[in-house]
Amino acid sequence: MATLFFPGDGGLGTAVVPVRRRPDVQLQAREAVAVLLTADQGMQSSVLKELRLRALYLDASGTVSVDLTAASPNQKEIRASAEDELLAVYAMVNTLTQNFPEVRQVRFLMDGREAQTLAGHIDLSRAYVKRTDMVKVP
Repeated sequence: MATLFFPGDGGLGTAVVPVRRRPDVQLQAREAVAVLLTADQGMQSSVLKELRLRALYLDASGTVSVDLTAASPNQKEIRASAEDELLAVYAMVNTLTQNFPEVRQVRFLMDGREAQTLAGHIDLSRAYVKRTDMVKVP
């Protein structure tokens, strides 16, 4: 079981969902992000629906690099508001940092290269850490 963070209604909601067990933290983290990107929780932002996970790497310092790609091969850009993009980023960051104590920060790649942004608003050239202030209390 893993606690996933989903964007919606101006914040992040949570859902505890089953995630297939994997033999090491890196593979388990990859599985959690894959479930997040494909889950149908009703709150999921269009940004997450437009992404697929290519790869995920965890280094010895606790930095996870999440390598994403567009869900559709013909898609050139993701269209979203700044708020939707920010919530999508922190949905992934909080999901990884909450469930895996080994993960200290998260970086993003697009198609194997350093990403500047997902939808043109949020700077992805830096590493991100967990933000609990975005989580809505039920």
